[in-house]
Amino acid sequence: MRRALPGAILVALAASAALADPKPAPKPDYVAKGEAARAVSRQVRHHDVSPFAALDELGSLGRAWSSSSFYALRDGAGGHRWVVRRAWGNLSGAGGLAWADSRTCPAVVALLKGMETLTLRPDVPGLGVDDLKAPSTDPGLYMLWSYRAVSEGGGWTMGLGATGDDASPLARWWNAAAPGLKPCWTEQEPG
Repeated sequence: MRRALPGAILVALAASAALADPKPAPKPDYVAKGEAARAVSRQVRHHDVSPFAALDELGSLGRAWSSSSFYALRDGAGGHRWVVRRAWGNLSGAGGLAWADSRTCPAVVALLKGMETLTLRPDVPGLGVDDLKAPSTDPGLYMLWSYRAVSEGGGWTMGLGATGDDASPLARWWNAAAPGLKPCWTEQEPG
């Protein structure tokens, strides 16, 4: 013989089912904007040229973000010039878009030469040299992507993706270049 559940139990079960809704909480606006900028950084074109690399930076605890795209272009004389596009935002809702051009900013060339000196290699746990550093407890993240990575000895072009915290070579490279780039940033897109 089946017994009917009292109404209070049915109401409690319905309420707990509503609380167990699997939908995640909406992301704060600044997080959503940062994720959108990272998605765009690898695809946005400048004068019909796609970026050859991008660096995304997420500050500790998600307080700020930036997403930089790197472009190689030909100038009118057949030489090269390079442009950096940087979108940024922070917890307070401030944000913007800035550009730096190697024609007016030597720090862009220095930044890109530094990019070429980054040394990255996989580490196999328990085999060879285990020299991994422990991550910081509140790390910011630096994510580098490039479709023009060159393997040892050159000649092989491949894609590269790397992520590091505030103490990583990525962070040191980017933060060393930042003071030189600071006076170069402009809201005007280079011609």
